[in-house]
Amino acid sequence: MKKLDESVRSRILEDLTEIDLPSNPEIGELLSGSFLIETPAGTIKGKVWKLKVGPRRDYRLFYLIDNKSKIIYILRISHRKKAYKRVKFRI
Repeated sequence: MKKLDESVRSRILEDLTEIDLPSNPEIGELLSGSFLIETPAGTIKGKVWKLKVGPRRDYRLFYLIDNKSKIIYILRISHRKKAYKRVKFRI
């Protein structure tokens, strides 16, 4: 998030506050397939969700819900033009 412009960053934080992602984690759109994600707690196999955020909703926030530990991992935030070019998610 440090690489984003300050205005974009603040708008994304506003959106996340309004959405209240921890209370409603399945608000986004579920991507097809399963993904193996490396986390500090180990490897997690799970579904990745996508949420449209930012000015004009032109940024994509990808996240994974770990139902066991009740943690939401934000995997990546990127502009829609670049969001789908990389398929590897790293935390």
